[in-house]
Amino acid sequence: EARTYVNGILKGIEEKKNQQLGGSKTAYVVRKVHEYVQNHYSQSVTVEDMAAGIPFSANYIRTIFKEGTGQTILEYITNYRFERASELLKDPKYKVKEVSMQVGYENVSYFCSVFTKRYGVTPNEYRKKYL
Repeated sequence: EARTYVNGILKGIEEKKNQQLGGSKTAYVVRKVHEYVQNHYSQSVTVEDMAAGIPFSANYIRTIFKEGTGQTILEYITNYRFERASELLKDPKYKVKEVSMQVGYENVSYFCSVFTKRYGVTPNEYRKKYL
C-alpha cells in the first residue's frame, strides 16, 4: 500500500511539473529552443547557452528536440537563418555581406557557399529573381 501511495504522489508531482512546462517536456523544450533561436540567430548559438534558460542538460535538450521535431538543433538553426536570409535578400537595401552578418555568418564566402548549395543559386541570383 505504501508503495502505491508513494507512486501516486510521484506521478502527481510529475503531472504537475509537465503542466507547468507547457503540457509536456518535449513541447516545453521545443518551444524554448524556438524562442532562443528566434531571439539569438544573428549571434553564435550554442545548446549550452540555451540550457542556461532551460532546466535540462544540453544533451537532454538535443535528444528531446530531435524526438519532438525530427531535426537536430543545428539543422533548425541553419534552416531558420536561411529562411531569414532569403527574406532579407528580397530587400535591395541590404548587401549580401549585411545579410550574411544579420543571420549569424561572419564569413560571407561561407554564407554564399551554403546558400548556393541550399537554393541552387547564389544570393545575388536569388535576389534578382525577386527584384
